[in-house]
Amino acid sequence: TQDVRYSAEKVRQGQALANKLFNAARLILMTAEGEESAPRVGGGGFVEDRWILSRLQSAKADAARRIAEFDFAKLAFGLYDFVYGELCDWYLELIKGREADADLSATLHHVLRETLLLAHPVIPFVTEELWENVPGTEGLLAQARRAEADAALRDEGAEASVSELIAAVRAVRAWREETGTREVLVARADGFGDTRDALARLAKLEWGEPEGELLDLGGVQVAAPAVDPAEVERKRAEERATVQGELDRAEAKLANEGFVAKAPDAVVQAERDKADELRRRLAEL
Repeated sequence: TQDVRYSAEKVRQGQALANKLFNAARLILMTAEGEESAPRVGGGGFVEDRWILSRLQSAKADAARRIAEFDFAKLAFGLYDFVYGELCDWYLELIKGREADADLSATLHHVLRETLLLAHPVIPFVTEELWENVPGTEGLLAQARRAEADAALRDEGAEASVSELIAAVRAVRAWREETGTREVLVARADGFGDTRDALARLAKLEWGEPEGELLDLGGVQVAAPAVDPAEVERKRAEERATVQGELDRAEAKLANEGFVAKAPDAVVQAERDKADELRRRLAEL
C-alpha cells in the first residue's frame, strides 16, 4: 500500500549482489568436484567449514522469520550480509589453497545449493540460472522446497573462533591502511588455534618475536614501525571529512518529514542505523 521512490543506488546494490553471487557460484563450481552430497556434520573437521554451515543456519532462520513477518527489506539486507560478507569475503578466502577433497566439495555444493534457495525470493532469475549448473539438483529452483534451519549444524565454538579471526584481520588491515604499511609483519599472538595459519595469510603476518615497542591489533602483537604523525593525522582528517559528509546527508534525510512519513518503516530504520554507525565511526576517528 506504499509507493517506493526509485533509487539508482539501490539498483546498483542489487546488481553488485547479483554479480557477487554469480562469481561466487562460478568459483565454487570450478573448485568443487563430484556431485553434491550432504556434508558431514562439522564439515569434515575444518573450522571454516563448520563456521559457514553454522552461519548458513542462522541466515536461513532469519530469512524464514522475515518472510513470515512480511519484512522483505530486512530479508534482503540479511541476504546481502550473508552472501557478500560471510560467504564471499570470508569463507571463500579461508578455503583458498585447500585441496578440494570429498568433504570440501560436498560442503561447497551444499552451501551453494542452500544459498540459492535462500536468495531465490529476492533474486529469482540469477538464482534460477545458477541452479541448473549445481550437481544434484533437479527441476526448477522455483519448485524446490527449502529445508528449515538444522540445529545440528550450529557450532558456537566455530563461530567464536572465526569471529576472533575476522576481528584480528580487520584490526591489522585497518592499521595497515592508516599507516600505509604494506610489507609482511613479524608478529606474535596467543591463541587463535585452528585459525592461526589463516590469520597469518589473510593479514600478511610471519609468526615470530617482534622487537621493540609492540602494538596490539585484535590480539596480534606487532612491532610499531616509525611513522610520520603528520601523515597519519592527514589521513585521519580526510576520513573524518568523508564520514562527516555521509552523516550530514543521512541526518538531512531523517530531518525531512516527508521522507520519514512516506518511506517504509524498514527504510527509515535502516537510515537511522546508518546514521548511528556513522556517528560511532566519527567518534572513533
